[in-house]
Amino acid sequence: MDELIQALKDLKENGSDFLKKIIDYSTSERFIGTVIILILLFIAMKLINRFTKNLIKNKNISGSGNLIIFIRDILKILAVLIAGTSILQTNGINMTSMIAGLGIASTVVAFSLQDALKDMVMGVKIIYDNFYRVGDVVQIGEYKGVVKDLNLRQTTLKSIEDETIITICNRNVSNVVHIAGWLDIDVPLSYDEDVDKVNEVLTATARKIKELDNVNNCVYLGTQDFKDSYIAYKIRMYADPKVQIPTRRSAIQVIQRELIHHSITIPYNQLDIHQK
Repeated sequence: MDELIQALKDLKENGSDFLKKIIDYSTSERFIGTVIILILLFIAMKLINRFTKNLIKNKNISGSGNLIIFIRDILKILAVLIAGTSILQTNGINMTSMIAGLGIASTVVAFSLQDALKDMVMGVKIIYDNFYRVGDVVQIGEYKGVVKDLNLRQTTLKSIEDETIITICNRNVSNVVHIAGWLDIDVPLSYDEDVDKVNEVLTATARKIKELDNVNNCVYLGTQDFKDSYIAYKIRMYADPKVQIPTRRSAIQVIQRELIHHSITIPYNQLDIHQK
């Protein structure tokens, strides 16, 4: 029992000392200096973001968007490093001894952050080699979308199919395909159909597709290929890549209605069984 009482007394005394240290630090010049540095860092981040956004919106230099993003990220890293160093110095931490210990620490950090370093290296390559810019419509691997954000660590896409937001680590960016401003629709028709009639109907169909919203132009290109059970005829539609998926669905509906209206049959696989 006596030991328990003594332990409680020690806890009270130690707790009072700890609380006193917190109060002393929170009212010291070191704490005030730390708060001021953090406020300045916050303001610097806001100014960097606003400045780079205004530069990207500037039509005269809009083509340099990737370079501006790269500079933005570098400025943010420098701001954090400067603020961190200033906070340590303000709190009386000897930077010389810290730098001396970085030899071992850097190896541990590099090993634990190797994926992040790969992201940054690839991010620099993407930005420097101008793989793509914010606003481009691209396919990265299996994902197709509009580039909504790009930095040294990751690329953010907005899917053109269902508007899903996709985040891709830059180290996973390998093959990049820029989506063209046009797409082809192959129309499979029977070998029994009259070629002249098909050409006439599909030419008129292309003109109707051209009248759809978001379609800039549409042309009938003619016979594309001879398949096992049908002939493929090609229609090429020109539309903004951002809306190609829903626009293609609307175009296919127009084709379907026109084929039905002119009694042109769309073939399907059939199996003939002969019994001896």
